[in-house]
Amino acid sequence: MAGRVLDTNKLIRHWKRFRPAGEKTELEAETWAKRLILIEATDAIVTPVELEMLGGDLNERDRRLTRAYLKPFRVIDQGRVIREDWEAARRLVERIPRGSAPRPRGLVDCLIIAIATRLNHEVWTDDQGMPRA
Repeated sequence: MAGRVLDTNKLIRHWKRFRPAGEKTELEAETWAKRLILIEATDAIVTPVELEMLGGDLNERDRRLTRAYLKPFRVIDQGRVIREDWEAARRLVERIPRGSAPRPRGLVDCLIIAIATRLNHEVWTDDQGMPRA
């Protein structure tokens, strides 16, 4: 694979360490994101990751900070989720893993994998149950 795409759980885990420390500015949120990019050695995400992050906002202040946090990341699919991505995601959702106890496959996780795979990237995640392409 040519590169790595950060999964939402990487961003959320990092974001949660930033948030509890009181009032933050948009510049601080952006700087915090740049720290994660250095740690993980990639700035790549895909549209479903961006949307999952924005979906956690509870108010306008959160939204502004989340948007600032996402600003340094590069959405490698540029918001273009194509038919082939949905078809690949469907195959992943429908595939029942062999071996250990089967787990439900989440649509968003499967779509993240499908887009990343199409763009020659692997998904960098802490989710042990993440489906594999």
